[in-house]
Amino acid sequence: MPAMNRSKILTQIHAIVDARLFSGRPWPADRESCAALRRTFLLDEQVPGDTETSMTTAWEREHHLDLIDVFIGFLEEWEMASILEEHGLIDQSECEFIYDQLEAGTDPEDVMLPVVRKAYFEYYNPSKFLS
Repeated sequence: MPAMNRSKILTQIHAIVDARLFSGRPWPADRESCAALRRTFLLDEQVPGDTETSMTTAWEREHHLDLIDVFIGFLEEWEMASILEEHGLIDQSECEFIYDQLEAGTDPEDVMLPVVRKAYFEYYNPSKFLS
């Protein structure tokens, strides 16, 4: 993938993240939106020898697209909490609290959206210089 395309893709992805998290658009994203975005940006690669399975690319891993998936709301809430913990954006006790809330039947958006917004600001402004 040429560098210019990568930059354009990242810019578009970040615009989508901002729209999902802060403009009142539905969050988490529905499955159809997720699939359309993946097709648009051709992010996943086919697993060699298996036409039914795809895998993440080195570019996706380099740019932490798993975290972008959380910000957009592509994943199940349980998986979102785990990814946020893996990236150090929440700690184990916060992750367990989220799991407890989800198990108790609290609306996943009510549980996750404030946590994801906070994680977004932590990730993109770790020094808190812009706060």
